[in-house]
Amino acid sequence: MAAITQPEEISETAPSKSDVGGVPARHGFKYQDHIAAKHFIEMLTNVLCVRMECETADDILVVWQNESQILNEYIQVKTTENDSRKWSIKELTDRSNKNTPSSVAEASLLCDKYEAKAMFRVVTLRAVNRSLLPLTIPFSERTDICGVDKLAEVILKKRKTTRSENGNNLEYWVQNAFWDVTGDKASVEAKNLIALSEVCDRYGAIPDHAQLKDLYAKILNWVDEAAEASRRTSPSKKIISRVAAEQWVKGQTATVIATRSQFLKPYRYATPNFFTVLTTFSEEDIKRSMSSYDVEFELKRWRSRKLADYLVQWIPEISLKASEIVSADQFSWDEKFSSAITQITKDTSLDYLTIMSETLLHAIIRNFFDSEPIACKIFSGSTEGIRHFGNAHIVHGKCGDELWLGRSSVVAAREFSEICDQIVEDLKKLLHPDIFLKEKDIIISLREPQHLLPTNLEDAFDRGVPFDRLLSHICIPILIGYDSSVLKDGFSDSYKEALIREVKEGYDELKGMLPSEVDEHSVKVHLIAVPIECAATLFKQFETKLRSLCK
Repeated sequence: MAAITQPEEISETAPSKSDVGGVPARHGFKYQDHIAAKHFIEMLTNVLCVRMECETADDILVVWQNESQILNEYIQVKTTENDSRKWSIKELTDRSNKNTPSSVAEASLLCDKYEAKAMFRVVTLRAVNRSLLPLTIPFSERTDICGVDKLAEVILKKRKTTRSENGNNLEYWVQNAFWDVTGDKASVEAKNLIALSEVCDRYGAIPDHAQLKDLYAKILNWVDEAAEASRRTSPSKKIISRVAAEQWVKGQTATVIATRSQFLKPYRYATPNFFTVLTTFSEEDIKRSMSSYDVEFELKRWRSRKLADYLVQWIPEISLKASEIVSADQFSWDEKFSSAITQITKDTSLDYLTIMSETLLHAIIRNFFDSEPIACKIFSGSTEGIRHFGNAHIVHGKCGDELWLGRSSVVAAREFSEICDQIVEDLKKLLHPDIFLKEKDIIISLREPQHLLPTNLEDAFDRGVPFDRLLSHICIPILIGYDSSVLKDGFSDSYKEALIREVKEGYDELKGMLPSEVDEHSVKVHLIAVPIECAATLFKQFETKLRSLCK
């Protein structure tokens, strides 16, 4: 791990004339590293924790400081996985050497030799038996009847003469000790990862699993290096201050944010809905389907102006690349939005009616078909006077992914049936093999796979692969926005039923008019119908709104 910049800080506990008993003995104590990592992460969330040390006065030392007091918390980590017994008073007080204060409790107490008030923690994988349960109660929850005082008397009788350099005995140790049963290494790591994720969130970073694991590995490496450092020659390396930890995590989360933006999936976020579904049905045998959508009335007035405003909000998604969207933040989004409006309105090949029509199709496919768009497809231009598909989306369906190549027509002062002839003529031209091949090249050049979900169409998008492999996955959505005779009559309680009849009649008419090229290429066709009260009014409102946002 790269060296961490932190203030030169030598505590009274870190230096030593010898490394005996600490550093050499800890090789392979990886469980202890995870416990140290736990306290490292906790230090980032608690301003009272000013530093931690590894393998100095104890396995881990955590220093707490408020306005009036400094506390040293001495932490012993015990790993006896092969022992299935619960910890008992006997095991806690039995000496490994009868002639020295070498029991677990005594060794912990003897750390109390510095000026700061001492507190103690014993970390174990194994649980404790009934006699030691009072030690597992957090200090804030202990009462006169919780059993700590009685336990202190019992343990003191076991080793009456043992005292720390500050004159405290085992009764003091019990009253200031906490027993922390943490579970195995995997359990500790899982909890640490959750806590680290929450820390990252505070710094505005949302790391993916791999990034989170990488951050955690760096923390493990840091505490491991601190534990391995010599108390004799490198005492400052054994100390990790809160200041240094915060400095480090700020840098790391900034990197996460920068890196994540390179792979963010901007089209996976929930999108604002506006329409309600009128009809949806499919004729799988002939590869035809239909859905229709209602803008609805509000206070018995058709929501024309609100629809125009809603469509304008989608302009950035159809005119900006995915990489441009994910690079925007709360400070730059207004600028990005303005740039998107300017870009699409300044394109001389696009008129406002085309922009509105294609935006309407885009919004519906995004909202109702779990799609990811090929951004900027609206700018793909034309070939020999034939305008290309203005929409391209990868739709993630239950039976596999599909490429939806869509065209949209919103025509004023014309009813559904009157638009069909124009749609059929356009479709006949668009299904020409040369146009299809051009479409593939355009999509390949516009796609940013790093910002899209994985798709089973990946091989078909290869430039060297015949178009036929993609053809079987193509669906052509055709949106028709038309002046509805039902909506012209205004609101009625039964208007929805009348609309459903109207769009079904239109579907039956168009279905029989589709050019032979549709069946020749065996592509799916999905008709999307949007009844409009007055397309001319809607267009005027959309144009006015869009122009008002142009700089």
